[in-house]
Amino acid sequence: MPKEGDCTEFKAWNKTQRHPIVIYADFETILTKTDEKKGAKTRILHRHEAMSYSLIVKASDNVPQELLEEHDIPTESILYRGNKNKTDVARHFVETVTEMAIKIEKLLKTNKPIVSTDKQRQSHDSCNLCNLCKTNFTFDNHKVADHCHLSGKYRKAICNTCNLKLQTPNFIPIFFHNLSNYDAHLIVTELGHDTQTIRVIPNSEEKFISFTKYVTNTFSMRFIDTFRFMASKLLTLDLVTPGLENFRETAKHFVAGDMPLVTRKGVYPYEYIDSWDRLDEERLPSKRSFYSSLKEEHIDEEDFEHAKLVWNHFGCTTLGEYSDLYLKIDVLLLADVFENFRDLCMRTCNLDAVHYFTAPGLSFDAMLKLTGETFTFDGL
Repeated sequence: MPKEGDCTEFKAWNKTQRHPIVIYADFETILTKTDEKKGAKTRILHRHEAMSYSLIVKASDNVPQELLEEHDIPTESILYRGNKNKTDVARHFVETVTEMAIKIEKLLKTNKPIVSTDKQRQSHDSCNLCNLCKTNFTFDNHKVADHCHLSGKYRKAICNTCNLKLQTPNFIPIFFHNLSNYDAHLIVTELGHDTQTIRVIPNSEEKFISFTKYVTNTFSMRFIDTFRFMASKLLTLDLVTPGLENFRETAKHFVAGDMPLVTRKGVYPYEYIDSWDRLDEERLPSKRSFYSSLKEEHIDEEDFEHAKLVWNHFGCTTLGEYSDLYLKIDVLLLADVFENFRDLCMRTCNLDAVHYFTAPGLSFDAMLKLTGETFTFDGL
Protein backbone atom coordinates (compact mmCIF):
# COMPACT_ATOMS: atom_id res chain seq x y z
CA MET A 1 0.00 0.00 0.00
CA PRO A 2 1.48 3.41 -0.98
CA LYS A 3 1.96 6.05 1.68
CA GLU A 4 0.38 9.49 1.62
CA GLY A 5 2.43 11.77 -0.62
CA ASP A 6 3.91 8.93 -2.68
CA CYS A 7 3.99 9.60 -6.42
CA THR A 8 3.54 7.19 -9.28
CA GLU A 9 4.04 7.48 -13.02
CA PHE A 10 4.53 5.06 -15.89
CA LYS A 11 7.96 3.46 -15.76
CA ALA A 12 7.38 -0.04 -17.16
CA TRP A 13 8.90 0.59 -20.58
CA ASN A 14 10.04 -3.03 -20.79
CA LYS A 15 6.36 -4.01 -21.01
CA THR A 16 6.00 -2.11 -24.28
CA GLN A 17 8.13 -4.82 -25.89
CA ARG A 18 6.19 -7.80 -27.27
CA HIS A 19 7.34 -11.04 -25.62
CA PRO A 20 8.97 -13.14 -28.37
CA ILE A 21 7.55 -16.53 -27.32
CA VAL A 22 4.50 -17.66 -25.34
CA ILE A 23 2.86 -21.04 -24.70
CA TYR A 24 -0.86 -21.85 -24.64
CA ALA A 25 -2.05 -25.09 -23.05
CA ASP A 26 -4.98 -27.04 -21.64
CA PHE A 27 -5.80 -30.38 -20.00
CA GLU A 28 -8.65 -32.83 -20.34
CA THR A 29 -9.47 -35.04 -17.38
CA ILE A 30 -11.25 -38.21 -16.40
CA LEU A 31 -14.04 -37.43 -13.94
CA THR A 32 -14.16 -40.38 -11.60
CA LYS A 33 -17.47 -40.54 -9.76
CA THR A 34 -17.38 -40.28 -5.99
CA ASP A 35 -19.63 -39.13 -3.18
CA GLU A 36 -17.50 -37.65 -0.43
CA LYS A 37 -18.30 -35.09 2.21
CA LYS A 38 -16.05 -32.13 2.90
CA GLY A 39 -17.29 -30.26 5.92
CA ALA A 40 -20.95 -29.89 6.78
CA LYS A 41 -22.23 -28.44 3.50
CA THR A 42 -19.88 -29.64 0.74
CA ARG A 43 -20.11 -32.85 -1.27
CA ILE A 44 -17.46 -33.98 -3.77
CA LEU A 45 -19.12 -35.65 -6.77
CA HIS A 46 -16.10 -36.16 -9.03
CA ARG A 47 -12.34 -36.52 -8.80
CA HIS A 48 -10.33 -35.07 -11.69
CA GLU A 49 -7.48 -37.15 -13.09
CA ALA A 50 -5.34 -35.63 -15.86
CA MET A 51 -5.99 -37.62 -19.04
CA SER A 52 -4.36 -35.56 -21.79
CA TYR A 53 -2.86 -32.18 -22.54
CA SER A 54 -2.25 -30.07 -25.60
CA LEU A 55 0.02 -27.06 -26.05
CA ILE A 56 1.15 -24.71 -28.77
CA VAL A 57 4.30 -22.56 -28.77
CA LYS A 58 3.54 -19.18 -30.34
CA ALA A 59 6.58 -17.26 -31.58
CA SER A 60 6.29 -13.63 -32.69
CA ASP A 61 7.04 -12.64 -36.27
CA ASN A 62 10.43 -11.28 -35.17
CA VAL A 63 11.69 -14.74 -34.22
CA PRO A 64 13.36 -16.29 -37.29
CA GLN A 65 12.19 -19.82 -38.09
CA GLU A 66 15.78 -21.00 -38.39
CA LEU A 67 16.40 -19.86 -34.81
CA LEU A 68 13.48 -21.97 -33.58
CA GLU A 69 14.78 -24.95 -35.53
CA GLU A 70 18.33 -24.43 -34.24
CA HIS A 71 17.06 -24.66 -30.65
CA ASP A 72 14.63 -27.50 -31.42
CA ILE A 73 11.55 -25.53 -30.39
CA PRO A 74 8.39 -26.91 -32.07
CA THR A 75 5.68 -24.61 -33.39
CA GLU A 76 3.24 -27.39 -34.31
CA SER A 77 0.47 -28.32 -31.90
CA ILE A 78 1.61 -30.91 -29.35
CA LEU A 79 -0.78 -33.44 -27.81
CA TYR A 80 -0.13 -36.17 -25.27
CA ARG A 81 -2.68 -38.67 -23.94
CA GLY A 82 -2.08 -41.23 -21.22
CA ASN A 83 -3.77 -44.58 -20.72
CA LYS A 84 -4.72 -46.87 -17.84
CA ASN A 85 -1.09 -48.05 -17.61
CA LYS A 86 0.42 -44.59 -18.04
CA THR A 87 -1.41 -42.09 -15.87
CA ASP A 88 1.37 -39.57 -15.12
CA VAL A 89 -0.02 -37.00 -17.58
CA ALA A 90 0.44 -33.91 -15.38
CA ARG A 91 4.04 -34.85 -14.62
CA HIS A 92 4.69 -35.46 -18.33
CA PHE A 93 3.35 -31.95 -19.03
CA VAL A 94 5.61 -30.34 -16.42
CA GLU A 95 8.65 -32.20 -17.75
CA THR A 96 7.79 -31.19 -21.33
CA VAL A 97 7.37 -27.47 -20.65
CA THR A 98 10.44 -27.44 -18.38
CA GLU A 99 12.54 -28.85 -21.21
CA MET A 100 11.05 -26.28 -23.59
CA ALA A 101 11.70 -23.42 -21.16
CA ILE A 102 15.39 -24.32 -20.91
CA LYS A 103 15.66 -24.27 -24.72
CA ILE A 104 13.77 -20.97 -24.92
CA GLU A 105 16.11 -19.37 -22.37
CA LYS A 106 19.06 -20.27 -24.61
CA LEU A 107 17.26 -18.90 -27.67
CA LEU A 108 16.52 -15.60 -25.92
CA LYS A 109 20.23 -15.11 -25.26
CA THR A 110 20.76 -14.66 -29.01
CA ASN A 111 22.22 -11.24 -29.83
CA LYS A 112 22.44 -10.63 -33.56
CA PRO A 113 24.14 -7.42 -34.76
CA ILE A 114 21.90 -4.60 -35.89
CA VAL A 115 20.74 -4.49 -39.51
CA SER A 116 19.24 -1.26 -40.85
CA THR A 117 18.40 0.36 -44.17
CA ASP A 118 19.61 3.74 -45.40
CA LYS A 119 16.15 5.17 -44.76
CA GLN A 120 16.17 3.86 -41.18
CA ARG A 121 19.62 5.31 -40.53
CA GLN A 122 18.53 8.70 -41.86
CA SER A 123 15.42 8.61 -39.68
CA HIS A 124 17.53 7.62 -36.68
CA ASP A 125 20.03 10.44 -37.22
CA SER A 126 17.29 13.08 -37.53
CA CYS A 127 15.32 11.91 -34.47
CA ASN A 128 15.51 14.27 -31.46
CA LEU A 129 13.02 12.60 -29.09
CA CYS A 130 13.00 9.15 -27.52
CA ASN A 131 10.30 7.09 -29.24
CA LEU A 132 9.28 5.59 -25.89
CA CYS A 133 9.38 8.19 -23.10
CA LYS A 134 9.27 11.20 -25.51
CA THR A 135 12.07 13.09 -23.72
CA ASN A 136 14.86 14.95 -25.51
CA PHE A 137 18.21 13.23 -25.95
CA THR A 138 20.99 14.72 -23.82
CA PHE A 139 24.69 14.16 -23.28
CA ASP A 140 23.95 12.12 -20.16
CA ASN A 141 20.97 10.33 -21.71
CA HIS A 142 22.10 9.84 -25.28
CA LYS A 143 20.39 8.36 -28.33
CA VAL A 144 20.53 4.58 -28.84
CA ALA A 145 19.52 2.46 -31.84
CA ASP A 146 17.07 -0.10 -30.47
CA HIS A 147 17.02 -3.39 -32.38
CA CYS A 148 15.61 -6.90 -32.07
CA HIS A 149 18.38 -9.13 -30.74
CA LEU A 150 16.79 -12.23 -32.29
CA SER A 151 16.49 -10.97 -35.88
CA GLY A 152 18.90 -8.01 -35.85
CA LYS A 153 16.21 -5.70 -37.29
CA TYR A 154 16.36 -2.00 -36.37
CA ARG A 155 13.29 -0.84 -34.44
CA LYS A 156 13.56 2.78 -33.33
CA ALA A 157 15.63 5.53 -31.73
CA ILE A 158 15.32 5.59 -27.94
CA CYS A 159 17.20 7.12 -25.03
CA ASN A 160 19.82 5.15 -23.12
CA THR A 161 17.64 5.05 -19.99
CA CYS A 162 14.81 3.32 -21.85
CA ASN A 163 17.25 1.06 -23.66
CA LEU A 164 18.56 -0.29 -20.36
CA LYS A 165 14.98 -1.14 -19.33
CA LEU A 166 14.27 -3.14 -22.50
CA GLN A 167 15.91 -6.26 -21.20
CA THR A 168 15.35 -9.71 -22.64
CA PRO A 169 12.47 -11.39 -20.75
CA ASN A 170 13.61 -13.78 -18.04
CA PHE A 171 10.44 -15.89 -18.12
CA ILE A 172 8.24 -17.84 -20.52
CA PRO A 173 4.49 -17.22 -20.05
CA ILE A 174 2.28 -20.33 -20.12
CA PHE A 175 -1.42 -19.51 -20.52
CA PHE A 176 -4.44 -21.56 -19.50
CA HIS A 177 -8.06 -20.41 -19.58
CA ASN A 178 -9.52 -20.71 -16.08
CA LEU A 179 -6.18 -21.84 -14.63
CA SER A 180 -7.06 -20.66 -11.12
CA ASN A 181 -10.20 -22.78 -10.81
CA TYR A 182 -9.14 -25.89 -12.67
CA ASP A 183 -5.76 -26.67 -14.25
CA ALA A 184 -3.65 -25.23 -11.42
CA HIS A 185 -4.55 -28.14 -9.14
CA LEU A 186 -3.24 -30.60 -11.72
CA ILE A 187 0.07 -28.76 -12.19
CA VAL A 188 1.13 -27.42 -8.80
CA THR A 189 1.61 -30.82 -7.17
CA GLU A 190 4.03 -31.81 -9.94
CA LEU A 191 6.23 -28.69 -9.79
CA GLY A 192 8.29 -29.88 -6.83
CA HIS A 193 10.21 -32.48 -8.85
CA ASP A 194 13.48 -30.59 -8.28
CA THR A 195 14.99 -28.02 -5.92
CA GLN A 196 14.33 -24.95 -8.09
CA THR A 197 12.26 -22.14 -6.55
CA ILE A 198 8.47 -21.96 -6.81
CA ARG A 199 6.68 -18.64 -6.24
CA VAL A 200 2.93 -18.23 -5.89
CA ILE A 201 0.56 -15.25 -6.03
CA PRO A 202 -2.40 -16.51 -3.98
CA ASN A 203 -6.00 -15.46 -4.34
CA SER A 204 -7.11 -17.62 -1.42
CA GLU A 205 -5.91 -20.71 0.42
CA GLU A 206 -7.08 -22.90 -2.47
CA LYS A 207 -6.79 -20.65 -5.53
CA PHE A 208 -3.82 -18.94 -7.19
CA ILE A 209 -3.72 -15.84 -9.37
CA SER A 210 -0.47 -17.11 -10.86
CA PHE A 211 2.49 -19.28 -9.98
CA THR A 212 6.08 -19.33 -11.20
CA LYS A 213 8.53 -22.20 -11.40
CA TYR A 214 12.23 -21.52 -11.97
CA VAL A 215 13.94 -23.88 -14.42
CA THR A 216 17.38 -22.30 -13.88
CA ASN A 217 18.60 -19.72 -11.38
CA THR A 218 17.73 -16.89 -13.79
CA PHE A 219 14.80 -18.13 -15.92
CA SER A 220 11.29 -19.24 -15.03
CA MET A 221 7.97 -20.55 -16.31
CA ARG A 222 5.14 -18.16 -15.40
CA PHE A 223 1.69 -19.79 -15.39
CA ILE A 224 -1.01 -17.20 -16.11
CA ASP A 225 -4.81 -17.39 -16.31
CA THR A 226 -6.32 -15.76 -19.43
CA PHE A 227 -9.66 -15.70 -17.58
CA ARG A 228 -8.22 -12.89 -15.43
CA PHE A 229 -8.04 -10.75 -18.58
CA MET A 230 -11.18 -12.01 -20.31
CA ALA A 231 -13.66 -13.20 -17.69
CA SER A 232 -15.85 -15.24 -19.98
CA LYS A 233 -16.13 -18.77 -21.30
CA LEU A 234 -13.95 -19.55 -24.29
CA LEU A 235 -17.15 -20.25 -26.24
CA THR A 236 -18.27 -16.64 -25.76
CA LEU A 237 -14.83 -15.29 -26.63
CA ASP A 238 -14.81 -17.28 -29.88
CA LEU A 239 -18.12 -15.71 -30.86
CA VAL A 240 -16.73 -12.17 -30.51
CA THR A 241 -13.75 -12.98 -32.75
CA PRO A 242 -15.39 -12.81 -36.21
CA GLY A 243 -13.56 -13.34 -39.48
CA LEU A 244 -11.27 -16.22 -40.41
CA GLU A 245 -8.31 -13.82 -40.50
CA ASN A 246 -8.51 -13.73 -36.70
CA PHE A 247 -7.93 -17.48 -36.41
CA ARG A 248 -4.32 -17.48 -37.54
CA GLU A 249 -3.04 -20.37 -35.40
CA THR A 250 -6.08 -22.52 -36.08
CA ALA A 251 -5.73 -21.91 -39.83
CA LYS A 252 -2.14 -23.22 -39.74
CA HIS A 253 -3.37 -26.61 -38.51
CA PHE A 254 -6.54 -27.10 -40.55
CA VAL A 255 -7.52 -26.75 -44.22
CA ALA A 256 -10.13 -24.25 -45.42
CA GLY A 257 -12.91 -26.85 -45.48
CA ASP A 258 -12.36 -27.59 -41.79
CA MET A 259 -12.54 -24.02 -40.56
CA PRO A 260 -16.33 -23.64 -40.18
CA LEU A 261 -16.26 -26.65 -37.82
CA VAL A 262 -13.23 -25.66 -35.75
CA THR A 263 -13.79 -21.92 -35.29
CA ARG A 264 -16.46 -22.44 -32.67
CA LYS A 265 -16.29 -24.03 -29.22
CA GLY A 266 -16.62 -27.78 -29.46
CA VAL A 267 -19.04 -30.09 -27.68
CA TYR A 268 -17.65 -32.54 -25.15
CA PRO A 269 -19.16 -35.18 -22.80
CA TYR A 270 -17.11 -34.23 -19.73
CA GLU A 271 -18.92 -36.33 -17.15
CA TYR A 272 -19.42 -39.31 -19.43
CA ILE A 273 -15.66 -39.87 -19.58
CA ASP A 274 -15.32 -41.41 -16.13
CA SER A 275 -12.72 -44.08 -16.91
CA TRP A 276 -9.84 -44.77 -19.29
CA ASP A 277 -11.94 -47.48 -20.96
CA ARG A 278 -14.40 -44.85 -22.23
CA LEU A 279 -11.71 -43.59 -24.62
CA ASP A 280 -11.77 -46.90 -26.51
CA GLU A 281 -15.47 -46.65 -27.37
CA GLU A 282 -16.00 -46.58 -31.12
CA ARG A 283 -19.03 -44.33 -31.42
CA LEU A 284 -20.08 -40.89 -30.26
CA PRO A 285 -22.04 -41.09 -26.98
CA SER A 286 -25.77 -40.41 -26.99
CA LYS A 287 -27.12 -36.90 -26.55
CA ARG A 288 -28.04 -37.55 -22.91
CA SER A 289 -24.39 -38.51 -22.21
CA PHE A 290 -23.45 -34.83 -22.65
CA TYR A 291 -25.50 -33.86 -19.58
CA SER A 292 -23.79 -31.50 -17.12
CA SER A 293 -24.76 -32.01 -13.48
CA LEU A 294 -22.89 -28.81 -12.61
CA LYS A 295 -25.10 -26.74 -14.93
CA GLU A 296 -28.03 -29.14 -14.53
CA GLU A 297 -28.70 -29.08 -18.25
CA HIS A 298 -28.46 -31.12 -21.45
CA ILE A 299 -26.90 -29.89 -24.67
CA ASP A 300 -29.35 -28.75 -27.35
CA GLU A 301 -29.97 -30.50 -30.66
CA GLU A 302 -27.80 -28.02 -32.57
CA ASP A 303 -24.77 -28.79 -30.40
CA PHE A 304 -25.32 -32.54 -30.71
CA GLU A 305 -25.56 -32.26 -34.50
CA HIS A 306 -22.30 -30.31 -34.45
CA ALA A 307 -20.63 -33.06 -32.42
CA LYS A 308 -21.80 -35.71 -34.91
CA LEU A 309 -20.65 -33.59 -37.84
CA VAL A 310 -17.17 -33.14 -36.32
CA TRP A 311 -16.88 -36.88 -35.55
CA ASN A 312 -17.77 -37.83 -39.13
CA HIS A 313 -15.90 -35.02 -40.91
CA PHE A 314 -12.59 -35.80 -39.21
CA GLY A 315 -13.06 -39.56 -39.36
CA CYS A 316 -12.91 -40.23 -35.63
CA THR A 317 -12.88 -43.95 -34.84
CA THR A 318 -12.79 -43.77 -31.03
CA LEU A 319 -13.91 -41.40 -28.31
CA GLY A 320 -10.22 -40.92 -27.49
CA GLU A 321 -9.60 -39.53 -30.98
CA TYR A 322 -12.60 -37.22 -30.63
CA SER A 323 -11.25 -36.03 -27.27
CA ASP A 324 -7.82 -35.35 -28.77
CA LEU A 325 -9.36 -33.32 -31.58
CA TYR A 326 -11.54 -31.34 -29.17
CA LEU A 327 -8.54 -30.53 -26.97
CA LYS A 328 -6.32 -29.54 -29.90
CA ILE A 329 -8.98 -27.17 -31.24
CA ASP A 330 -9.59 -25.71 -27.78
CA VAL A 331 -5.94 -24.73 -27.34
CA LEU A 332 -5.65 -23.28 -30.85
CA LEU A 333 -8.77 -21.17 -30.28
CA LEU A 334 -7.38 -19.97 -26.95
CA ALA A 335 -4.15 -18.96 -28.72
CA ASP A 336 -6.08 -17.07 -31.40
CA VAL A 337 -8.36 -15.27 -28.94
CA PHE A 338 -5.53 -14.14 -26.67
CA GLU A 339 -3.20 -13.24 -29.55
CA ASN A 340 -5.94 -10.97 -30.90
CA PHE A 341 -6.23 -9.44 -27.43
CA ARG A 342 -2.46 -8.87 -27.34
CA ASP A 343 -2.63 -7.20 -30.75
CA LEU A 344 -5.42 -4.92 -29.51
CA CYS A 345 -3.39 -3.92 -26.44
CA MET A 346 -0.31 -3.19 -28.54
CA ARG A 347 -2.35 -1.05 -30.95
CA THR A 348 -4.22 0.95 -28.33
CA CYS A 349 -1.64 1.47 -25.57
CA ASN A 350 1.55 -0.23 -26.81
CA LEU A 351 1.62 -2.67 -23.88
CA ASP A 352 1.94 -6.44 -24.14
CA ALA A 353 -0.58 -8.18 -21.87
CA VAL A 354 1.71 -11.17 -21.25
CA HIS A 355 3.82 -9.03 -18.90
CA TYR A 356 0.84 -8.77 -16.52
CA PHE A 357 -1.06 -11.17 -14.25
CA THR A 358 -4.52 -9.56 -14.42
CA ALA A 359 -6.55 -7.02 -16.39
CA PRO A 360 -6.50 -4.45 -13.51
CA GLY A 361 -2.69 -4.42 -13.51
CA LEU A 362 -2.64 -3.92 -17.27
CA SER A 363 -5.34 -1.24 -17.10
CA PHE A 364 -3.54 0.73 -14.38
CA ASP A 365 -0.31 0.87 -16.39
CA ALA A 366 -2.27 1.78 -19.53
CA MET A 367 -3.83 4.70 -17.63
CA LEU A 368 -0.43 5.92 -16.43
CA LYS A 369 1.10 5.58 -19.89
CA LEU A 370 -1.70 7.16 -21.92
CA THR A 371 -2.22 10.12 -19.58
CA GLY A 372 1.48 10.77 -19.10
CA GLU A 373 0.61 12.17 -15.68
CA THR A 374 2.34 11.79 -12.33
CA PHE A 375 -0.20 10.84 -9.66
CA THR A 376 0.16 11.62 -5.96
CA PHE A 377 -1.43 9.38 -3.35
CA ASP A 378 -3.44 11.54 -0.93
CA GLY A 379 -4.28 8.80 1.55
CA LEU A 380 -7.50 6.94 2.22
